[in-house]
Amino acid sequence: MGLRSEGWNSASSPVSESAAAGSVCLERTAQRPRTQDQRRPWWTGSAAAVIFVGLFGCHEPALVPAAEQEAHYVRGQVFGTRWSAVWTEPELEEAQVLSAFEEVFEDVDLAASTWRADSEVAEFQTAPAGEARPIGATLEAILGIALDVAQASGGAFDPTVGPLVRLWGFGLDGASELPSGAEVEATRARVGWDALKLEPGLLTSQHPGLELDLSGVAKGLAVDAMAARLQALGSANFLVEIGGEFVANGHRPGGEPWRLGIERPAIRPDSAPELWRTLEISGLALATSGNYRNVRGEGQERYGHTIDPRTGRPVDNGVHSVTVLADSCALADALATACLVLGPEQAMPMLARYSGVQAIFLLGGADGLSEITLP
Repeated sequence: MGLRSEGWNSASSPVSESAAAGSVCLERTAQRPRTQDQRRPWWTGSAAAVIFVGLFGCHEPALVPAAEQEAHYVRGQVFGTRWSAVWTEPELEEAQVLSAFEEVFEDVDLAASTWRADSEVAEFQTAPAGEARPIGATLEAILGIALDVAQASGGAFDPTVGPLVRLWGFGLDGASELPSGAEVEATRARVGWDALKLEPGLLTSQHPGLELDLSGVAKGLAVDAMAARLQALGSANFLVEIGGEFVANGHRPGGEPWRLGIERPAIRPDSAPELWRTLEISGLALATSGNYRNVRGEGQERYGHTIDPRTGRPVDNGVHSVTVLADSCALADALATACLVLGPEQAMPMLARYSGVQAIFLLGGADGLSEITLP
């Protein structure tokens, strides 16, 4: 499985930058040959976009400043979305980084993929209820965060919510018709994080037919692992992301902080991205969840892809997006989803349990957009 990559070109080639929902895309006129990553897209969510504005400004094409020509840039596709990385150390070669990232992606994919028959998640889901199955360190780490946030959020985040998401028409095999109340209740009976028992090296489902969907944590954990591998290779200044979830460390070329822009929630799902505000971050992870691009229906029947596991129905609380900053991208990933379901008032007790975490809520109302930052 090769990675699609594109190396940094220091010949001051024109650069344009755009963002899609939950992803960042930097395109260059000078390209190297690339190969396609063949992993199946087990991540089927749709986060709100975070726009990388660190190196090149925000929207207009620009030339790479001379002071920033020492940066290195690679990108590719994995888990059904895009990834990218920028680092400043000239001695750290692209081939080393790509090899390290390939190991990270394979490790997380083998642990959490719902597409691979040989993944730990796929094998777990064939086990009878009540049977403890051995799991590896990566899956245990993902589940540890998922279940902790599930408990802290009172079930607003639930790694078993997949059947409800499909019932409301989202995902690669989502239903085509609106579900009835009876169908919602019947599907809710198949969902419940508290039926999972996690022990060191072991996982047990106490409910027959329980499904795991760990995309709300696994992608963030992969970003954390990318950052850790870059640090192990000697990089102190880097920005890495998968699908719009980031870890930033040190500074960008020239000594300034890394800058990330939160997208203004779109009126229409196909609207061009606009910047709401810019954040300067270093030594932090950032993840954003949004509920305004991946939608179904029209008018009063329009609803987003985020499902409240507690009710079995789409979230309708006026929250368009939530951006979370934390020490861990996996934690930020899970908390962003939980905050989107809970809303700012209900999210406060949950956020108080985690030190060093900040959540930025963008809400819509009669007076337009507003922002609430917690704590």
